[in-house]
Amino acid sequence: MDGYATLIFLFFVTNQNDTTYVFIPTPGTWNFAQEYCGEHHTDLAVIRTAVENDKVFSVKPPPAQVWIGPHRVRWTWADSSQSSFRNWKADEPENCDGDQLCAAENDLHEWIDTNCQNKNTFICHQVAKLRTVVRLTTETNADMTDPAIQAQILQQLGAALTNLGGANFTLQWKIGPKKKEKP
Repeated sequence: MDGYATLIFLFFVTNQNDTTYVFIPTPGTWNFAQEYCGEHHTDLAVIRTAVENDKVFSVKPPPAQVWIGPHRVRWTWADSSQSSFRNWKADEPENCDGDQLCAAENDLHEWIDTNCQNKNTFICHQVAKLRTVVRLTTETNADMTDPAIQAQILQQLGAALTNLGGANFTLQWKIGPKKKEKP
């Protein structure tokens, strides 16, 4: 196998399926809540499904209005993600005084837009990140430092993992040290 090199590839798979929600009883502005959640948990509550919405409601003591993650940049979440799931109160969001740029959940389990400077308790979400390292050794004469080859391999591995039922994962590329040839 003249001209072939043995390479070790390390792929890191991060699974973010296990999300928990935490009620924080300390009132603060939306920005304070986002900073607190980012420092002590993952971020302000991100709600992408009705099931997640019910989980948020279950940790909130009644009656309470709490900050959740959306803010009025096309109503994206604090972590910059987008979701088609919404649970707005019937007449919301209405941006009454032109300064209602943040979202809260009211005591009736509905979302409202409100002034970000108001002080509310809030809900953080915590994502359990599981890290799996997969080592793959192959012999090839291909230039594995070529970004196009790396991208193609990562795309194919990602598609294979998705087909096997994987979701919410990140693949990272690392090339291990080359083994020295024995004399």
